[in-house]
Amino acid sequence: RLDASYSGFRLTPRPDPASRDSGAATFDGNTPVHQWQLHSTTWLNDRVEVTGSLFHVGKLRKHDVPAYTRADAHVEVAISKAFTVTLTGQNLFAPLHREFSDVDDGLTQTFVRRSSAVAVRWRF
Repeated sequence: RLDASYSGFRLTPRPDPASRDSGAATFDGNTPVHQWQLHSTTWLNDRVEVTGSLFHVGKLRKHDVPAYTRADAHVEVAISKAFTVTLTGQNLFAPLHREFSDVDDGLTQTFVRRSSAVAVRWRF
């Protein structure tokens, strides 16, 4: 199975001529112009499912946040009908990436770190 999506965003601000907001004419919606995602899931056999995801987010110009590409992976192994083990890794390309920054407005920068997890599920 393969799924993909893309979004493009363009904002053309048209402030009221009487506006005193000097930044209104350059407001970009605090959003990237381009974003895309790609997800793939496959069964290696009747007990092992592998899922991979790739995400790309364009830069946030106003907040000086660079574009980034993130990869995630997920492997689920069915040991038996009642017992499964799952391994997950997120943000595999880089130790961390910045997703938001607006220190001028007193907001905290948001960083997403590489992470991994192991889960065991027992159904009875």
